[in-house]
Amino acid sequence: TGYIENCIESADADDWEGAEKYAKQAKEKWYDYRTYTSLFLKHDKIDQITDSFTDIFSSIYKHDQISSSAAGNKLIDNLENIIFMEQLKIGTIF
Repeated sequence: TGYIENCIESADADDWEGAEKYAKQAKEKWYDYRTYTSLFLKHDKIDQITDSFTDIFSSIYKHDQISSSAAGNKLIDNLENIIFMEQLKIGTIF
């Protein structure tokens, strides 16, 4: 979530290039886990993250600080929820 926090801070400072850069880094990191997420997460959770990324990029491109912050915080909440709810347990493998 560090990239998203940096994205929010950049947007709050009117640094839209920085906000976009951090959002892209977060999205790349998310896609690095695509194999795991497609196997172990429910598709509705993946859709929530995808929608959150769409929201944050849309807000950044509009240069909307309030929406960028809200979308960023929503994305952080969704990611933290997945981390909490979908912890890999031995029972999910066997």
